[in-house]
Amino acid sequence: MTTRSGGSTPFSRELEALLAERQLSWRKLAQRVGYTAGWLSKVKNGRPPSEDLARLCDEALDAGGRLIALAGGQSVRPQAARTGKAPLAQLPVVTAGFVGRESELAQLDAVLNGPLQPGTPRTVAIDGPPGVGKTALALRWAHNVAPFFPDGQLYVDLQGYSGNGPDVYPEVVLEKFLFALGVPASDIPEGSDERAALYRSLLVGRRVLLILDNAADSGQVEPLLPAASDCAVVITSRSRLFAMAVRTHATRVTLRPLSRAESHLLLRTVLGPERVAGQMHALDELARLCGRLPLALRIVAEHAVVDPHLSPEQMLSGLVVEERLLELLSPDDSIAVRAVFSWSYRKLDDDCRRMFRLLSLHPGTAVSAQAAAALAGWDRAHVVSVLERLHSTHLLERLDGGAYRLHGLLRLYAAERARVDENEDERRRAVERLVLWYLRAVTAARGQLAPFRSRLDWLHHESDDDGPGPFCDAEAALRWCDVELPNFVPVCRLAAEWGCHDVLAAFVLRLFDYLMLRKPWTVWVTSHQLGLEAAEKTGDQRALAWLKTHLAHARWWLRDRAESGRLYEEAMALHRACGDRCGEAWSLAGMATAARDRGDPGQAYGLSMRAVRIFEEVGDEEGHAAALAILCDIETQAGKSDAALEAVRHSLRLCEEIRDHQRLGRGLIKMSGICEFRGDVEQALRYARLAIDLHRSDNDRWSEAGGLVWLGDLLARFGEKDRATEAWNAALRLYDELGDPRAESLSQELQRTS
Repeated sequence: MTTRSGGSTPFSRELEALLAERQLSWRKLAQRVGYTAGWLSKVKNGRPPSEDLARLCDEALDAGGRLIALAGGQSVRPQAARTGKAPLAQLPVVTAGFVGRESELAQLDAVLNGPLQPGTPRTVAIDGPPGVGKTALALRWAHNVAPFFPDGQLYVDLQGYSGNGPDVYPEVVLEKFLFALGVPASDIPEGSDERAALYRSLLVGRRVLLILDNAADSGQVEPLLPAASDCAVVITSRSRLFAMAVRTHATRVTLRPLSRAESHLLLRTVLGPERVAGQMHALDELARLCGRLPLALRIVAEHAVVDPHLSPEQMLSGLVVEERLLELLSPDDSIAVRAVFSWSYRKLDDDCRRMFRLLSLHPGTAVSAQAAAALAGWDRAHVVSVLERLHSTHLLERLDGGAYRLHGLLRLYAAERARVDENEDERRRAVERLVLWYLRAVTAARGQLAPFRSRLDWLHHESDDDGPGPFCDAEAALRWCDVELPNFVPVCRLAAEWGCHDVLAAFVLRLFDYLMLRKPWTVWVTSHQLGLEAAEKTGDQRALAWLKTHLAHARWWLRDRAESGRLYEEAMALHRACGDRCGEAWSLAGMATAARDRGDPGQAYGLSMRAVRIFEEVGDEEGHAAALAILCDIETQAGKSDAALEAVRHSLRLCEEIRDHQRLGRGLIKMSGICEFRGDVEQALRYARLAIDLHRSDNDRWSEAGGLVWLGDLLARFGEKDRATEAWNAALRLYDELGDPRAESLSQELQRTS
């Protein structure tokens, strides 16, 4: 027997490949054949096996005589090579409980029906993240179409991402395939090129299906491709194998996690329909926690199979502690989810590994390249290159718009690696860079969204002059905020967790301008509650006063008038203690609104006039316009239309000067109300429509909805019931989309009037 490089032999290499296929260790083999692990180690490194050992290994691994032949230098030719009566049949069994993937199976079927290209096999490359079921799909399809390949099927696990040692080299696979095709061991050429040439020659004129599973890269696959159009090749990989796909015109199938329905079907298939009946919520949560990965779902389901009394709800209660999830999904090292992820992780270069770890620190559902650059402290161009490499290996998903996402289980694994491979100081610095980047970005955004708003000029952070330039316009700033909206509260919580309290308070205060425009109520309230806690910890009384003012404003819009009034009064006391006249005036304006709403016009008038005088004194034109608008409402309620008209006209002039379109639109609605009071129907409708058009052009959907409600009310009072209903329905659609609490009351009103 000829000894190859590194002390291995054809026997030892075939033995090692069989162990990898069957997911067995050398120690486990030693137990099965009754030899010591030390003795098998010598065989592994080139010592010729005895005839008895070769026979025992062949039987233990169900090798069909291959190991016996390699040990003795004799070939055991498959019958197909001589008579064609017993074709090759190397396909492993299909994963039990395979479900779904109908569209992907249809894509694979289409390959067989496509046009032939002489000298090129029909080739499919299946890629996707670890645990998503690439091998299961390939084997399911291979078994389905096996009758179309009468000369048989060849299979190899290339171990491109396995934990069983180095990748399987093409020359080793060629040796295995040549032997399976009937070439005596003694006649297999030594060189890789010679082996590949003989292999291609033997496949000419044959209809053989090849499954090249778990490939690392194109270089590992290309020497194994036949030059025969009657053959078909299915390749699975976590990488996209661009080079191979281009050269062979391969059909590419990218697997995603299972759909909701497929996840339910898998769990129902494993557990039985009786155990999942009425458990839809638990099934949804189990699927979510497992990232809808078939591997993870099957492992979770097997936990329940062992205990027939365990319901999906009880399974869920054992998984909700995410820190334990990877442990619970690792019942055996050969199929542990952690192990599967680790194989991909070890293949990464140093920068990709570091980026993968740091991404777990980002608390949101999606991370932009700029945010990733902040985490790592690298320039954006380098970060994009690293993110794309992670995407190409399916450890990171690229979303529409250029953002990226870590799936749930991969995030847990990345966080685990971050705790192990990054010390606490490194993680802290990454978090600080991230939250400072968000502070700088939202500061730049507010400069575009509300350039007229100056009442936070006192709030200066050391990073203010170190951030990105301003957005090119308000539309770009608004677009960035809309995209990042789901991340704002998680970033606040991250800042609080790592003790970045001063940055947190500043971030929330500067976020107010966007919140005023879009009014995402949960984000507004939650972020400000977190901001209040941060300001209390730093002892910043001025920040605390403004946060209470902003939160009082949100509570008023949410019709929690009692809480709003309480917060305004607390803010007033703090503003006065800090000597902040502008803040005091805004609190007075809020308190005037509260007094107006509870039917106390005298107090409302006095408070609003005090606010007007202070705003004039400090030169805050926005506040001055707001206080005049409140004064207009009070005068209107008192039936003093001339005074109301004077106040609103003054307010509108100020809004036009500072280009405050949101408040300008609301002022036009007030003008509409005054015109109605005076009996000028045409002008009342005109001002209402002007307001709606203004809000619509500014993409201020909340204010547009409010204007539509007012227009509907006007039309109804003027006897235009059908047109009124049309306006109300348009407003209802907007309120529903925005999640505004006014949707419910408007819907009830529409039902009553229909």
